[in-house]
Amino acid sequence: MKYWALLLCIPTAVLIGQGWIGERRVSEGDPFYSVSPRLAVDSSGHPWVVWHGYWPGFSLMHTKWLGDRWDDVRAAIPDTEPGLRGRYGPSLCFDQQGQAWAAWQDAYANNRHDVSSSNWIDTCWGSPVRINRDTIDANSGANIGSGGGEIWCAWDGWRGRGINAYPYAVDASRWDGSAQRWVPVARIAPPDSSIFYWWNDMVVDTRGRPHVVWSAVPLYCVLYSFYDGDSWSQPVPVNDTAITMASWMAASHIVVDRTGMMHLSFTGATAGALHRDIFYSRNDGTGWSPPVRVTQDSAVNYDEWYSDVAADRPDNVWVTWDRQGEGSDQFRVYASHYDGNQWSPEVRLDGDSAHDDGVPAVCVGLDGLPWVAWSGEPYASGVWEIYYNRYVSVGVSDDNRPGVPALGLVERATTHPGSDLEVTLCLAVPAHVHVDVFDQTGRRCAVVYDGTALDNRQVVRWHCSVPKGTYFCRVAAGGRAETRKFVVTGP
Repeated sequence: MKYWALLLCIPTAVLIGQGWIGERRVSEGDPFYSVSPRLAVDSSGHPWVVWHGYWPGFSLMHTKWLGDRWDDVRAAIPDTEPGLRGRYGPSLCFDQQGQAWAAWQDAYANNRHDVSSSNWIDTCWGSPVRINRDTIDANSGANIGSGGGEIWCAWDGWRGRGINAYPYAVDASRWDGSAQRWVPVARIAPPDSSIFYWWNDMVVDTRGRPHVVWSAVPLYCVLYSFYDGDSWSQPVPVNDTAITMASWMAASHIVVDRTGMMHLSFTGATAGALHRDIFYSRNDGTGWSPPVRVTQDSAVNYDEWYSDVAADRPDNVWVTWDRQGEGSDQFRVYASHYDGNQWSPEVRLDGDSAHDDGVPAVCVGLDGLPWVAWSGEPYASGVWEIYYNRYVSVGVSDDNRPGVPALGLVERATTHPGSDLEVTLCLAVPAHVHVDVFDQTGRRCAVVYDGTALDNRQVVRWHCSVPKGTYFCRVAAGGRAETRKFVVTGP
């Protein structure tokens, strides 16, 4: 058996990548009042951003990364429906076929609010499809998710008409692909005249089961429920209010990594504290861990407001948030990384060009590195635009495709279909190792190894059953990523 050998020496105490590239604009010159961006990564590893703009009515906007720049910003969904005042609060996901789906709120002149969706077909968004039932108005949180061949959407709203028609409830619906319609499913949290339910978020696991979290006021907790195929589980609190109290607008966000572990961030306060912080919890299927504080400003009376979380595995978790009160009422955007043991020092992501930056969204690419988008107002401009920042590995500039792993310390290697690619690990201590192969678009072709490497010079082999072309072998261990490029030339 012929093969090419690659020697990779991997230290185990360095954070993933090289650093943040700095604040950049997504919506350059966009005349809209652009806010509430959401992020998702397609099957090629390219992030998409959706948001709503206001000028003079609410319209949905979107763009995607082309490898070296963002695509031209365009209106995402037509908003010519009679009586429609605007569309706002979008969310985004990709199904198993790599097709983009968006959900949002529709606002009408009669003060009615609905939830609608659309999917990306070839070069444009399809006709909107309404999701919610006639008896329920939608307030916020039209959160759409996909997994295990299923697509779900959750939202919170009120019974009857008008924003003051309490009480609120949390609902969900499932997309029936064969019938091409949304099927209502039993209510997650029924109306309660003494409890205000809102700020929900949803994720769908690889088995197609939806998991939903939301705020419960004045219980000061984040509630969690999942659908087992027949019914929604009884809502359970994530936080113990005697230790950590969720904010009245906790803005909880939930994701599931590739191992099936769920990760949650929310805004709250330690019992007795006078300001808000960002908290994190995880669920491996046995229950939610006690929330831990991510933010590190306990000695200063700042306030955190909105957070988001992204993860591709339990030892690669990113949380981002906005902060108010650093010498003024202006907002700043921060991020922190969890390596499975501790949170890294928080890093500010926005620059000096904007004096108000908020409502950040984060996702991780196929290379495990994060992208963050937020809305910001350039100083004294009165116009809010969408900004972004991204974390890059050694040797990656802002002109490289995000799905292509880092090219730092690369040696070329050539092999042939029917041969093996051999990777020899050189670990200072035993560590959990991930070895993946990507093509030039950033699409993961194979998971070569995902486990603990105990041997100081453990060998990992991969059968190169791929078409000829250029590929990248990425090895991650101990928070560091090393990449080698190799070329398959044919048999």
